[in-house]
Amino acid sequence: MYYNQEVIGLNVLITAFEPFGGERTNSSLELLKTLTNQNKLILPVSYLRAPKLCAQAVREAAPDALICLGQARGRLKIMQERVAINVADSSVADNDGVLLRDAFLDAHGAAAYFSTLQLALDVSYHAGTFVCNALLYAMLRDFPELRCTFVHIPAENDMPTDEARAVIEKAIAI
Repeated sequence: MYYNQEVIGLNVLITAFEPFGGERTNSSLELLKTLTNQNKLILPVSYLRAPKLCAQAVREAAPDALICLGQARGRLKIMQERVAINVADSSVADNDGVLLRDAFLDAHGAAAYFSTLQLALDVSYHAGTFVCNALLYAMLRDFPELRCTFVHIPAENDMPTDEARAVIEKAIAI
């Protein structure tokens, strides 16, 4: 694992999600729009499409690091996710209408994967069991050589975009 790595000078791909669950905005998307990084990707909130589109972008852009952003309602701090688990379980369907309850993401896969890029952020020990976790799990499984992590951003009413941007820019030095 990599701890407190700087990403200065690295080719970094940063992703964020579109709005979901009937919301008009997604704090991760609003944050992504403000970042100066040239390699950005907006992903659908879809168990199937998000990992496929992100994998395609990783193959095309060949980044040194991948930082995936997502919204976490109810959180008051930006948190880096340390672990992706092989579970999908949500009471809410993704934007394709897929509702997964007590399911494996990969029937023959590892129980979990650890983030391979550690940032100077507060840590959470797993990325939940919705699309955020599915994305991180797939990227860590499919690109073991890639420095990769997931960062959850509080909803905009809990942390304004400008404040989130300052925290992220300091953590990843872009």
